[in-house]
Amino acid sequence: MARKALWGVLIGILSLMACTQNKPIRWIGCDVAKNGFMAALAEEYQKRFETQITMEASGDTKGIRALAAGEADLSGSCRDKLDVPEEENAVLVPIAWDALVMIVNPANSVDSITTDQARKIFLGEIENWSQLGGADAPIDLCVRPGKISGVGRMIRLLLFQNAEQDFTPKAIVYPSSEHVEAAVAENPNAIGVSGLSSAQKQQVKILDLDGVTPNKANVMAGKYNFCRPLYLIYHKNYDERLVHFIRFAWGPTGQEIISRQGSINLEEGAALARIFEKEMARVKALPQLD
Repeated sequence: MARKALWGVLIGILSLMACTQNKPIRWIGCDVAKNGFMAALAEEYQKRFETQITMEASGDTKGIRALAAGEADLSGSCRDKLDVPEEENAVLVPIAWDALVMIVNPANSVDSITTDQARKIFLGEIENWSQLGGADAPIDLCVRPGKISGVGRMIRLLLFQNAEQDFTPKAIVYPSSEHVEAAVAENPNAIGVSGLSSAQKQQVKILDLDGVTPNKANVMAGKYNFCRPLYLIYHKNYDERLVHFIRFAWGPTGQEIISRQGSINLEEGAALARIFEKEMARVKALPQLD
């Protein structure tokens, strides 16, 4: 009887472990991270390990804070973690590299702008495409709401060195980067910002900036400086099945999948860490505005 009871306990433990391993993983994060690496990683992981991964692309802030509150198992972000209570339980790990790019409609005749021109567009100082060598048509600037979305925060830091920079009140606000990309794809007068890893898969044209084409090779070589990490995020009180997925994403198979998606994996972007850290150090050294 004792032996039967012991076997019953062992079978129960093994069954529980199996159920835990195959329990669905819920991911909530930004659409740039989803399109840049997570969708492809999840598809391959599900095939190999028969673990369902559900994904909800609802923005960096919602994703990080849902994860920190225990409402998601994993998250993905294209911005850093903020020093606020709502995000303190989140642990960010770099998983890939990306670049911020200016996108326009494919019918737009403008192919290249300068960093200074980009700033003036966001400030409303350049309002017509003719000022950039294009058609005589108004510029419809498409942006994300608020200042702490992944793209919204990082474009302020990289373009203005100021996370609190206000954009022109004439800007058209969209709820996600996917919506910005879709709006630009439909509007010949539109311009917006998105991540290279996502934008290169959409029906938009990516502008050269200061004469540099923001393709994967140029970003990897450090020729295009508007780079930033993409993060995979887990709760500080994680469980083993999440460690398993993270190891898969960090491993050779996961990193090869990321590269095939057109994103820059950790090995390909090894030199970018120094560039990004130098840029962020410069931002932090600037006088703080009241």
